[in-house]
Amino acid sequence: MSTEEINNVVESCFATELEKFKVQRSALSETPKSGKKKEQEKTVLEIIEVIAPILIKTVCAAMRLQVAHLDKEVQSLKTGLAARDEQIDGLVKKVATLEAEADRREQYSRRPNLRFQGIPEEDGENTDAVVIGTIQQKLGLTHIVADHLERSHRLGPKKDEQGRPRKRAMIVRFRSEAVRDEVFRARTRLKEYNRQFQDNQIHVNEDLTAKRAMLAYRTRQLKRQKQIADCWTYAGRVLIKTNIGTVKEIVTDQDLPKM
Repeated sequence: MSTEEINNVVESCFATELEKFKVQRSALSETPKSGKKKEQEKTVLEIIEVIAPILIKTVCAAMRLQVAHLDKEVQSLKTGLAARDEQIDGLVKKVATLEAEADRREQYSRRPNLRFQGIPEEDGENTDAVVIGTIQQKLGLTHIVADHLERSHRLGPKKDEQGRPRKRAMIVRFRSEAVRDEVFRARTRLKEYNRQFQDNQIHVNEDLTAKRAMLAYRTRQLKRQKQIADCWTYAGRVLIKTNIGTVKEIVTDQDLPKM
């Protein structure tokens, strides 16, 4: 409510009360009374009629000052909140930039890695020998040998919380990104094998950060729902092909097509 509106309300209230006094004065003037008493009541009502407008102006002036003071405080609070919101927005953007840079650096460190899912596990196995056997026999890259690997190992515990054996993935770090890329490109040769042995399928994927792995998972969901034509990853980048044939990189959730 504005200052003017408050003044109008106050003046209206006082005017109403003044009208009541006038009605009362009229009633009193018509009531038979002694001359002295009647004169006293007339004097009181006349005084009220004189004082009332002055009182209205005084109260309105005081309220006007109070409302102006409150308006000033409100504006000050709004200015402070706006500055705080701007500061928070700046910090949010800075955090997002730092998180993006940290994710980029982490993904870069994972660049020479590949993850092999579905390779049967045996006790006391030599993971280097196991993965080289898969690369040579399933992918047909017989020229790639153990010397091309920097290291390899299984991921996670052998058993789940119920004590049942887990099908643990294997992470492999190659000495050369060129060899790593050659193996990754050859993963398409697993399609025929996976069609024949659907219960023991083998998959080769890039070693993605948690953020990028989640984005890749969501793109696969969209593909199953036919919201997009295709999805894949390359050099740590999550990519999709839309239903109109456009290739697009997915960096954040906001880049995903809306359902």
